[in-house]
Amino acid sequence: MVNLNINKFLIKSIEVITDLPKQKQALIIKNRNKFLFKNCVELDYPLQELKNKEIKELTKSSWFLINYIPLYQDITALSKMILQFKDGKKDIVDYWIKTAQKALKDENFDYIFRPLSSQETDKVIKQPLDYLGKAISKNNNFIPDFFKKKEKHIPLHLLKNKEERECILKKIYQLNHYKIDLNGKRVLIIDDIISSGTTIKILTKILNKEYPTIEVCCFVLAETSHTILINKFMIMENIRANIKKTLF
Repeated sequence: MVNLNINKFLIKSIEVITDLPKQKQALIIKNRNKFLFKNCVELDYPLQELKNKEIKELTKSSWFLINYIPLYQDITALSKMILQFKDGKKDIVDYWIKTAQKALKDENFDYIFRPLSSQETDKVIKQPLDYLGKAISKNNNFIPDFFKKKEKHIPLHLLKNKEERECILKKIYQLNHYKIDLNGKRVLIIDDIISSGTTIKILTKILNKEYPTIEVCCFVLAETSHTILINKFMIMENIRANIKKTLF
């Protein structure tokens, strides 16, 4: 059952903060974020369709849960929680795993894959995405190293633009040694945050070329947005929906 006191606190703290002095705003944000970390499990984040047009054209279905906003702009705790997932903070990793499991409970996939980090080539390094992939796989069908790379590369966010990212990834990404026929199969590529979506586009193109009848889907925890208040509105809608569900 949704805790109405928690919901009222969240609504009040989000709505009135802009009317306060900046010093008090900072204090409230700090305390509210701690509060959200402890109680956000009460909120539901259903699947949303990715806004990235190129990924939508390449895949059968493409989803995300929340919007990633630069930390200095996001007045909620969500963007920070995504970064904490990437850093492997256990309670946050567990939270997003449970949230993803709930969102994807009605979806089934023959195989689940993930991109490789900048420092991985043909041997994977344990990542938070591995825990997520394993958790949402229903038949032990998560393969973290289905892809391999010829060499390591610098982190993509340090590159100038998506054209430069795409040029690098095209040259180094390829299929690994697995002898699996994916024609007619439904597969899922997972990631934590996407901005340009270059990596998912490259991986999808590789799969579509090798297996003409494959059905590729993708799921990410967060898609980058520059609409500053979008997470606030999403939380408010979520809270109100939960209150309505609880009361009626």
